[in-house]
Amino acid sequence: MLILLLIVILSTSVLGEDNVLGEAKWNNKEFQKANIVLHVGPHKTATTHIQQTFEKYQQELSEAGYCWRGNGLKKEHHNLAVHLYFNRTNRLPEHQYMFDCLESGQKLLISSETFAIFANQGSFDSLNKYFHPHKIAVVAAYREPLSLFYSIYTEVNKNKDYAT
Repeated sequence: MLILLLIVILSTSVLGEDNVLGEAKWNNKEFQKANIVLHVGPHKTATTHIQQTFEKYQQELSEAGYCWRGNGLKKEHHNLAVHLYFNRTNRLPEHQYMFDCLESGQKLLISSETFAIFANQGSFDSLNKYFHPHKIAVVAAYREPLSLFYSIYTEVNKNKDYAT
């Protein structure tokens, strides 16, 4: 069951809460009930940094009851997002570790930029069906467009002697 949507604003400008958050509410009690924390980080919202931090503190996370296995070379989390986007709910062998984590009583951490393609309820329905009966908390990142475009511009032009 999908139980939470939290939007984090990554912006250099000040935006009013009503402009961005809409109906999203932080509910710590509901968040604590979740067995799965899904981080949806569209491009240029610090997703790679978050994943690297999870990787760096994997042992500490495990001791705190969280299971993290980074995207690695196979990009399991990316593949999961694509798999579910196309409404495929059969379990894939490369995802078995996720269910092993849940069965061991740990909370599963999933993070991928690719989950940003989930633009309709059907995608989230597939996610719920895939992990049924586990509860899922979704943490989504948002970056104000002007700040996003500036970040892309600086990324393209870093290490160059001229502006593209």
